Amino acid sequence: MKFYTKQLTVEHYYSIKDIFADQFYHAGIVPSDLHTSWKNRSRDLSTGVFNRSGDLIGFALVQHNYTSFIAIHSSFQKMSLGSMLITNILKKCIRDNRSMYLYPLEQRKKLIRWYGSHGFHGTFNGYLNFHCHNTRRQAPFIKNLLTC
Repeated sequence: MKFYTKQLTVEHYYSIKDIFADQFYHAGIVPSDLHTSWKNRSRDLSTGVFNRSGDLIGFALVQHNYTSFIAIHSSFQKMSLGSMLITNILKKCIRDNRSMYLYPLEQRKKLIRWYGSHGFHGTFNGYLNFHCHNTRRQAPFIKNLLTC
C-alpha cells in the first residue's frame, strides 16, 4: 500500500476529528483542544498522511514551532507512517531554519526513544526539542533528513 504526505486543508477536519477520537479520548483530551489547535495551526507545517485512495490516516498539527498533536489511526500504526510524517515536518523546519518542540502526552520510554531517533532531545519538564542548527549533536539527524 502506498502512502503520501501533504498539507492539511479544511476538507480534512472531520477525518482529523475521527483519528483524534481514536487516539486521544482515552487520555482525557477533549475536542475543544483539537479545535483550538486546528484554528491556530501553521498551515505550512500541519501535515497529513494519506493512503492511495486519498483517505487521511494520520496527521500532525503544528502551531508555529510547537507540535500540538501527532497521530496515526490505530489501523495503520507500526507501518513507519509516523516517521514519514515527522520527517516531512522536520525537513520543512530545516529548510526554514526553525526549531520544533513538543510535549508527549505519555512519557513512555519507547515513545521518547522514538522521538530521539528523529533528532528530538529531552529538556526540562518533559518537553522534547528538535534544533535545526547543524551542531555536532544534530548533524547526523539533519544529514539523514536531507538525504531521505
